[in-house]
Amino acid sequence: MAGAFLAALLVALGTQIIANSTRIKEDTALGLLFAPQSGGETRDQIRSTAQDGVDELTDRGKTVVRRVRKNMADAKDFVNEVADAGENAFREARNATT
Repeated sequence: MAGAFLAALLVALGTQIIANSTRIKEDTALGLLFAPQSGGETRDQIRSTAQDGVDELTDRGKTVVRRVRKNMADAKDFVNEVADAGENAFREARNATT
């Protein structure tokens, strides 16, 4: 089982799947190399560390979504303001010529 996990970890590292999550890589590698606890405790620690990484990525994703929504709302407001200004300029130009 540990061999399959190590193989999967090496594939993940090699394909850059977890390249940006240095904490997961370091904790997992050190835990496997120098684990002073039993295999079950080591697996629990790895599972906990992986869950922490998932939680962190989820939080970052939610932050990105909030920022995108705010930027979209700001862009919508800007477009509406530009459209209103264009309409007003058109009306004023039309009224000035009559």
